[in-house]
Amino acid sequence: MSHRPTSRSTSRLAVRLGAAVAVLITAAAGTLVPGGSAQGAVVDDQINSFSAGAPDETPFAAECPVGTTPRGVRVVSVDGFSNDVRMLCEKDGVLQSAPDGAFVVDRGVSEDIVCASGQRVAGLYARVGTIIDSIGVRCADAEDQRSDGPISLGQGGGPDGPVDCPPLSVLRGLAGTKSAAYSGSTLQVNTLRRVCSDLTVLTKLTRGALQLRPKAKLVLAATGEPLAGRRISFGRCSATTNAQGIATCPFYLGLGAVTASYAGDARTEPSSARS
Repeated sequence: MSHRPTSRSTSRLAVRLGAAVAVLITAAAGTLVPGGSAQGAVVDDQINSFSAGAPDETPFAAECPVGTTPRGVRVVSVDGFSNDVRMLCEKDGVLQSAPDGAFVVDRGVSEDIVCASGQRVAGLYARVGTIIDSIGVRCADAEDQRSDGPISLGQGGGPDGPVDCPPLSVLRGLAGTKSAAYSGSTLQVNTLRRVCSDLTVLTKLTRGALQLRPKAKLVLAATGEPLAGRRISFGRCSATTNAQGIATCPFYLGLGAVTASYAGDARTEPSSARS
């Protein structure tokens, strides 16, 4: 198997969530560019093998599309090494890989590496040597406590990571490079980066006693920063969030339950909250 890297100490963040919120959605971060030079260690948000920086590196990237929920990663292991990795995303209760399509390998074992029910996928860790032997997910519980989740086959090399997403965020995608530096012919994963998204919340604020003129607020959960200029629908009316992230239905809707809905955009997912 591949060579064992030097060990590395890491710190873990623990953040207590605030009051319960109605709905969680995600706001995608900017695209990360694979790269880096240090070997056998995490560099910023990247896991590097000893072959990091090889001249034949081929970049790759994978991200869960808007409208899906990140659940983990799908890994193909060949002869104990990670030859391919993609995001694993859920839509309507069905898991799908991103990007779609067959893995470009002629043999190997495909594994779905996911966090337990009720946990959020929030980072990556690995075992590395000349290349990356195995890839695992980091999981966050309801209080954002992080722990090592499942890891793929290939227990050679030595432990490396984790590369955690920031507090109150989710692993939305990954990027990195593949190289044939170890095999001489077959591309294998030799660097790995995380792509994270902030969580946002849509919460109903007020409901009148006799008549309902609802309000909703859209904020970034990680910072409390309001999201202005987003259109919120209340069924029979709609309004745009102001500088405080608040949208108010321009007229009374009468008695009964009302759903506030946010359709999403290129960087955020749809979300809704019911009164």
